[in-house]
Parts: sequence; structure tokens; C-alpha cells
Amino acid sequence: PTYSSTLTTTTATPTPTCAPTPSNNIVKNGGFECGLASWTATDTYNNKHYVRGPGDNSANAYEFNQFGDPKIYDPDYTYRAASLTQNLTVTVGKNYVLKFRAWFDKCTIYEGFVGVQLNDGDDESRTVDSCDDFPARVQQFGDYTIPFTASRNPENLKFEFVIGEPDAVIKLDNIMVVPA
Repeated sequence: PTYSSTLTTTTATPTPTCAPTPSNNIVKNGGFECGLASWTATDTYNNKHYVRGPGDNSANAYEFNQFGDPKIYDPDYTYRAASLTQNLTVTVGKNYVLKFRAWFDKCTIYEGFVGVQLNDGDDESRTVDSCDDFPARVQQFGDYTIPFTASRNPENLKFEFVIGEPDAVIKLDNIMVVPA
């Protein structure tokens, strides 16, 4: 007699989690594994945002693309910048640390930067770009850390994309705010 057997293996695809990681992180969906859930993204002239991969050690990241003339100012010279925001539940007077990873496609004088604001800059305001580091950090994710003290609840976290040339790409991933 001849015997044969068949081995069947089933692999489940893990469902992405929107739960903050680590557990003391107050940012919801900081890894963008659940799309833009909990975030508000605003585009301006000739730019577009996406949530797509690859991310930084994950499937997804937030991606900002400046595909044409940035026109940062309207004809009436009103300042406009694309943004990504989320309101965070905090304890007023408590110290926190914002941590995130950013990726820039190039480092040029016109590439621009990402402005980071907490409560419209009342608690903290910084800019980051690929030329901040020497050598320049280009086409790789880098760490950024900003300490702050919460002045009101909710705390508004805002990333602004101020780009001076077309064909620029910036990615954000692994955004977290944890107690200091």
C-alpha cells in the first residue's frame, strides 16, 4: 500500500491595533496603523497627505507630499501651511515628553521643515528638518524629542509642513507623548 499525507498551514494576518504603545502614551494611533483615526490632516496648495508604507519598523507612516509650487502664502499674503493635529488629554502643570520619528527625502536650502507646536506654541514650538543633523539625515527615520509642561487640557499637538520647493516628501511615525 502507498500512503500520502498533506500538511496544511494557516497563517492569520494580525489586525493592526490603535491602542497606544507604550501603554502610558497619550497619543492615539501614533503609528498610523489605523489610518488617520484620531488625527486631523489639512492640505493646502499643491500638496497631499497619505497614510502608507513602509513606516518606521511598521506597515504605515503619515506621508506629506509637496508635488507642485508650495504657495505658502495666499494672494492676500495670509500664511497657509498643511498640518496634522490631534487633541491630547493631559494633566495641567504636568511635565511630558513628545517623541516622534521623521523622514525627509533630501536636505536642500529650500526643502523646508516640520514645525511642531503644542497649544499653538504656548507650551512649546520647534522646527525640525533633515539638515538639523551632521551629516544630514536623508531618506532614513530619525528621532526627535521635545519636553513640555501642559498648560491646558486638552493639549493640541500640531505638525506643520512648511516646504519651499516642489517634489518634497516628509514622513512621520511612532508619535508619542509620555509623562516625563
